[in-house]
Amino acid sequence: MSNNSELHSKKIRTVKTYQEARLQNTENLRQNVVDAAAILLQEGWPEAVTVRRVADKMAAPPKLSTACSEARTNWQNNFI
Repeated sequence: MSNNSELHSKKIRTVKTYQEARLQNTENLRQNVVDAAAILLQEGWPEAVTVRRVADKMAAPPKLSTACSEARTNWQNNFI
């Protein structure tokens, strides 16, 4: 029991910086978007994968879906 207490007391906690936590959160969100799109692709066909359907699959609020659509349109207008 003594060894267990010593191990517990020696456990070092680390704290992520705000930037590290935000980056991790962004990466998690990206992976969830990719997973939702992959499920839609498996369930249907490539045309079934839309921003709105991915947002619906993730149970995202409609405002997020609209913001993603607008961002996509802006990106297409600026880079394509």
